[in-house]
Parts: sequence; structure tokens; C-alpha cells
Amino acid sequence: QQSAYVVENDIILFSTQAGLHAKEIKEFLLEQPECVAVEWNQVRTPGPAETEEWKRVDAAKKAEKKAEREAKQQAEKAQPSKRRKSKTRRRQSSKTSDKGEL
Repeated sequence: QQSAYVVENDIILFSTQAGLHAKEIKEFLLEQPECVAVEWNQVRTPGPAETEEWKRVDAAKKAEKKAEREAKQQAEKAQPSKRRKSKTRRRQSSKTSDKGEL
């Protein structure tokens, strides 16, 4: 049984129960002109599409994603969390209700 999952626009996860055919599958994938790389058991093998130009474009995409992620984190740090505010309000309201009951 085989399954293929699109992880990202340019990453596909292929899963199979037929481990005996792993070498054949890897060889087939590496013969495909659009294949950038194959990773099997945490070993990455470059494919024919992994050119210097592809590496530059990929590095630029990764840098852009990192910058977006960092900007999002900074924005989250700058704004107090809504959860924190609501917890504080609940604590304050419970304290005032406790005082009123005494």
C-alpha cells in the first residue's frame, strides 16, 4: 500500500509498506527531471533539478519565510495576549466578588 501527501507546494511525502522496493522507488524518483532531491532514512540525495539557480531561489524563499515568522513573533510579543487579559479580568472579578461576600 502506498500513499502520497503534499506537505508543501514543492514537497511530497511518499509512504509505502513495500520497503523491499525502496531502492527502485528512489532510483525512479531521481531519474525524474523535476526531482530536486530524495530523502530516505534521513539521508538526502540530490536530484537533477537541484541546480545552482534552484539553490539561490530556495535560499531566498527560506529567508523570506524566516523573516515573516520573526515579524509575526515580534507582533505577538508587542500585543498582550487576549487570554492573559481575560484571565486577569476573571481573577479581578472573582476577587471583587469574594470581597463583596465577606
